[in-house]
Amino acid sequence: MISQEVAQSRATLEDREATLTVAIENLRNGSDDESKQFEQDAVDEAQIEVRKARQQLRSVEDAASQFLKVLNTETQSLSDAFAAGQAFLCERITAGGQYRAITIPGESSLAAPAAKSAAPAPRSNSAEHTSSDRSFQSSSRLPPLPRKMQWVPINEIDEALLPNDLEFKKAPHAEMKAMMQVFRDSVLPALDENPSLTADDFAASRAEERDSMSTTPRFAYECMLGSFGTSDVIVLDGQREKEIGKMGITSGRHRILIAKELGWSHVPARVLRSRYA
Repeated sequence: MISQEVAQSRATLEDREATLTVAIENLRNGSDDESKQFEQDAVDEAQIEVRKARQQLRSVEDAASQFLKVLNTETQSLSDAFAAGQAFLCERITAGGQYRAITIPGESSLAAPAAKSAAPAPRSNSAEHTSSDRSFQSSSRLPPLPRKMQWVPINEIDEALLPNDLEFKKAPHAEMKAMMQVFRDSVLPALDENPSLTADDFAASRAEERDSMSTTPRFAYECMLGSFGTSDVIVLDGQREKEIGKMGITSGRHRILIAKELGWSHVPARVLRSRYA
């Protein structure tokens, strides 16, 4: 519609310019003063109409240009929103498939740990500290935990309090799962060898932390055991659900859910005695 208005305004201008050309030619061919005066008036009127037509064309062209700018901006915005929607949908579908794979851990999982290896693997400060013969899902005991943290069986936690949606607000599901795998494979073996280790002992290089913060042992330590500067650990209420014999969840619902997904039967947590004491 805008292009039609522009074309119409240009056609009007061409008609007015043609009328002016005829009026100027008639003025030149006037034979007497009275005739020339009449033709001069026609020229003046035609010039006024030409100026009006040019002004109208400029207004229409400016409006068309502004409209195209807005249209291009909105089109780009819709295109970006569509791409973001597709990415979000793919992420939700992938997360949904992972949730369908969650199984309830048995007594032979993390809680039923094997004797320490006679030749323990050396501790590493990177996510490469994985050792299949030191899996803490099959070790004879769980390593000690710092700062009043303790191992709590998942079956003693009220599972009705676990989230039933796919929304991970603090971090994407995949990143949180990767962090907990690093905690299991790198942090726990090192703590089993030396319980006095702190988050600073797991410091990675700046390049490693910049490339993938969620897979550094230090980040995993702080997320699961806290540190002197952070306290965002799994927190359970030992008395809140006393009537059903289960612990309430104050913090860490998604981490407990992923622990179940990974086959753990225990999680490291800080247990509160009671909110109503």
